[in-house]
Amino acid sequence: MTTLADALRKVREGSTTPPPPPVEEKDTLDGVLPEEREGVPFAEVFGWEPERPLNITVLEGRPDVPAIDHSYMFPKKETEMLMRAIELGMKARLVGQPGTGKTELVKQVCARTGRSFGRINFNIAMEPEDLFGCVEVVDGATKFLEGDFVNWFREGYTILFDEMHRAPASFAMTMQRVFEDGGHLHLTAKRDGDNLIAPHPHTVMLAADNTKGLGDEMDSFGSAQIQDVSTINRWEVCIEMDYLSLEEEKTLITHYAPAIPADIRDKLATTSRLLKQAYKEKQVELPFSPRNLKTVCRLTVETGNPVTALAFSYANSLPAAQKSAVDKLVCDTVGFASMYGRIV
Repeated sequence: MTTLADALRKVREGSTTPPPPPVEEKDTLDGVLPEEREGVPFAEVFGWEPERPLNITVLEGRPDVPAIDHSYMFPKKETEMLMRAIELGMKARLVGQPGTGKTELVKQVCARTGRSFGRINFNIAMEPEDLFGCVEVVDGATKFLEGDFVNWFREGYTILFDEMHRAPASFAMTMQRVFEDGGHLHLTAKRDGDNLIAPHPHTVMLAADNTKGLGDEMDSFGSAQIQDVSTINRWEVCIEMDYLSLEEEKTLITHYAPAIPADIRDKLATTSRLLKQAYKEKQVELPFSPRNLKTVCRLTVETGNPVTALAFSYANSLPAAQKSAVDKLVCDTVGFASMYGRIV
């Protein structure tokens, strides 16, 4: 029986070669797993040979490791570069349109390599205290309570700064020292004990963003902040993410809803691609994400009508003029109208 992982590998590699068996665990002492295994071949973990030889570190027994999604399709070049950055101790930014899988790539890399994952979602109202901690009264005495970021930084987490374009300027200034090579975290508000925190050897800092922070496409994202260029320069690697290919969209639809006939699957995959292109060209204001596609697939199976599914899961959220544009695209360009009616 062909598994989803086999199908995905066929799309990526044009091959039906089964995935490699999982790496066997080494003998342990008193039932305690070793903390890390160095020099593991990249292909042994991810299932394909990189362009250049790459050995990676796989951690074991760590907390907060994401679950493996066996349906996830790793973008090859981007995954290889992300793993090289991690192995070299470099900070990397992933940039791309909503729905291109920036956050999911980081989570699935952590899942396959056993890395603890922590995520920080920025907003313009966020204060440094929300990340680093603050002084509070505990049992009648003042005490500095450390924030999640401090614990993750000290304990060797892969820390993802999500939507960096919403980060307040105060964050960038506080993090300047941390982002330097060999940088430490200085908790200026902490008076009790050591306030200079060194990173764990396994600590990794990554960022995901819809913009590059230089004013590009800022009008498409509310609360966007132009980032300080000195902060941007401290991210050594920038990885651009793009949408799935048409064949990959088809594979996802088959995974989400195997009962959908092949001809409808193909039309839905084409619709998904066209809606993403329409968003990139600012013809519609809402991105069409894999989350939307999953909902469309489920509603198509439930209602028997993909046009109805598209209307209630996506098009009804758009202004009238944009909804009409989607109707023309879906019903005329893709050809759903003759069988299933129109959105409007």
